[in-house]
Amino acid sequence: MDYSCDWIIEAQLDSEINNKIKNSIFGVIENKKIQSDTRGTSCRGNIKQYNLLEHIDSELLEFIKQITKEQLFQNQIIDSLSYKLIETTIWTCIGQKGSYHIMHNHSFRHGNFRDLISTILYLETPDIAGTDGLFYSFFRTNEIMVKPPKNGKVLIFPVWLFHGTYPQPEGNRQTLNFTFEILKD
Repeated sequence: MDYSCDWIIEAQLDSEINNKIKNSIFGVIENKKIQSDTRGTSCRGNIKQYNLLEHIDSELLEFIKQITKEQLFQNQIIDSLSYKLIETTIWTCIGQKGSYHIMHNHSFRHGNFRDLISTILYLETPDIAGTDGLFYSFFRTNEIMVKPPKNGKVLIFPVWLFHGTYPQPEGNRQTLNFTFEILKD
């Protein structure tokens, strides 16, 4: 991966698939009795975060890996579909009015960049106006990239990219978040 270049890939899942994923995640949280833990995270306000690394449905994980890998290939981040994606973190965040994420990146969680990428899937989003709830990122070229949240939107970017969200308006926002290591097969 080119460490000198910042990028964000954007894709969209249809609403039926998005709802199935959301229901699967709620089922895992309830069935496994996973407790929210926001200590040491970028979460602020009325928000819960659930670690799903050892709990996520394997078919759902493979589905997200496939989408991520296809997008990386189509956008020329990887040169073939033969790469493997190894999950290093998986979590979901469920926020209510006023919740947000401070600016952060995912690289210091892992100690170095290696070949790591982040994938975020918006499972639920409130209606937004102005900058309410927007995802933002800072490129090293002093460019600010803003992405409005939308149900089913997928964002893929390198772990070193600084990003966050503005406080959201009324309603709930839920994301499903992954960090993957890219390995050549």
